[in-house]
Amino acid sequence: MNIYKSLFPWLLILATIIATGCHKHKVTSLGMSGYPNKVGDQWIYVIEDIVPDTVIHTKDTLTITIVSPSFLNGSPSLLWQYSHSKGFIDTFTEVTNGDTVNFYRPPNSYPMLAILFPVAQGVTWRNNLYESYSDSYLGDYSNLGQNYSNVFIQTKVGQSFNYDIIDNLYIAPNIGMVYRELTLGNGKTKQTWSLIKYHLD
Repeated sequence: MNIYKSLFPWLLILATIIATGCHKHKVTSLGMSGYPNKVGDQWIYVIEDIVPDTVIHTKDTLTITIVSPSFLNGSPSLLWQYSHSKGFIDTFTEVTNGDTVNFYRPPNSYPMLAILFPVAQGVTWRNNLYESYSDSYLGDYSNLGQNYSNVFIQTKVGQSFNYDIIDNLYIAPNIGMVYRELTLGNGKTKQTWSLIKYHLD
């Protein structure tokens, strides 16, 4: 009995260590510091275009690289290069304005995409009359054999007279966008982006 009494404190400590080690740390919000955006950072995605109720289903590989610092209308920015496996190359300019990261496609003066930080469960806001955004916490997420933790979803809903879009961005801390689901025209067209490889400088 004395042996059990002497061992009990150590068993209690061991159980506490095991329980602590098995517990996953939940991130309650994603700040701008957890969103990679340095020159040399690169992400590779498999893009699928699907038109429901048809045989149209195409695939492409997209490599996104932050290639250089730049300026847009006098503001410091970063130049993002989009290289498609079919040979098409596009460029976007990222401009950080306070708590918002905006992506422009010159010469367009309106951002193609805006991400407001911090990303956190239950946050909602309206970018303009036609666009609203909302955040939710997903937690663990797996896709194409890749596993991610503490993933947030930022959803953009855009509507106007001849335009509607639902854009879901799955964002993981210190990785960036790991998945994207884009739905256009009341579900008439769907596009997904699945991260398969990334490199961060």
